[in-house]
Amino acid sequence: MANLADVNRVRRLLSFAVLAVALLSTSAADAQTGAADELRDPVTFEQISEIDELTGAHADVFRLYWAYFDRKPDAAGAMFWVDQHDQCMGLRQIADFFGSSDEFRSTYGDLTNEEFVDLVYRNVLDRDAEPGGRAFWLQQVQNKTMTRTEVMLNVGLAPEFENNHPLPSDGVPDRPCQPSSALGVVSHPYNLQQYEPFGFVGPVTLHLPSIAVEQIGFHESNHDGAAQIELIDTVVPVMTMETRNRDNVARGAADISVHPNLEIRSPVTGTVIRAGGYTLYCRYSDAFVVIEPDELPGWEVKVLHMTDRTAIRGDRVVAGETVIAAGPNKFPFRSQIDEFTGEPSWGHIHIEVVDPSVPDRPSSGGGC
Repeated sequence: MANLADVNRVRRLLSFAVLAVALLSTSAADAQTGAADELRDPVTFEQISEIDELTGAHADVFRLYWAYFDRKPDAAGAMFWVDQHDQCMGLRQIADFFGSSDEFRSTYGDLTNEEFVDLVYRNVLDRDAEPGGRAFWLQQVQNKTMTRTEVMLNVGLAPEFENNHPLPSDGVPDRPCQPSSALGVVSHPYNLQQYEPFGFVGPVTLHLPSIAVEQIGFHESNHDGAAQIELIDTVVPVMTMETRNRDNVARGAADISVHPNLEIRSPVTGTVIRAGGYTLYCRYSDAFVVIEPDELPGWEVKVLHMTDRTAIRGDRVVAGETVIAAGPNKFPFRSQIDEFTGEPSWGHIHIEVVDPSVPDRPSSGGGC
């Protein structure tokens, strides 16, 4: 069993700003925050599940994740869905989101109703279906009394599954939703979606790089070849920020404030032509990925401000599917977009689409 003193220390120390780097890279956290110095080992799901303030409803959220994806949540995922529940997202809504995920559809989407019910029993209950239960669930799906998502929800909350996967907060009474999470996190008004499009440049469609986005702030790019990003309606708040006096188009780049604990996926489909690290403002370590989009050969989609980059040169990436980094990079200074987001501010992902044939004026600040 995890040491409860360590668990409570994690709860006490970690705001989202610290948690982002602590979960994804404790070495990076050591460089940016003193609180993370006390975290010697990665935070685990088992530690999260033992936090004092969790309730039986949180345990149900964890088990739903377990049922839908046939694995327990990682620590970042567990904290993310606790926060969703505490902001009044009900179990049915969470189940609907799980059911619409690419991972769920790839596992269950192409199956017949019979195959679906049989696989639910094997994956969720770790056994073959008994004749009576199989007939009942099959009838629900065939008669459209229940959707497949509703079947998963009911099986995932069944006493048998709960008994197979007990959690420390089982039986703890739930409480009304509140502005801040049970984990002591200051809430941000972020929006859940499935990496939906937010803009385009000619034939190139740009997708949001995370499932949890707080704000999109457009601004002028430093590069003279950056093209104007045309808007696509999205659930995420969008704004064009005050000019930076760069004498370029107003929406040449997008700063996208994203949840600190969640992976970053490619905003376009194409091929990675460059990827690596650089020093921002001659002082801060950062990572970049440059993608040549399939729809516009010769152009470049630049993605900046990430931690634990996974994409490398030559990789084929698919918009909204391919993971290119573990999360956003949170710098120890306030960015322009931070003036319009919650506190403590999250990291943001920078995206721009550049025509490299356009000559770029040298930066007035010079290089490092």
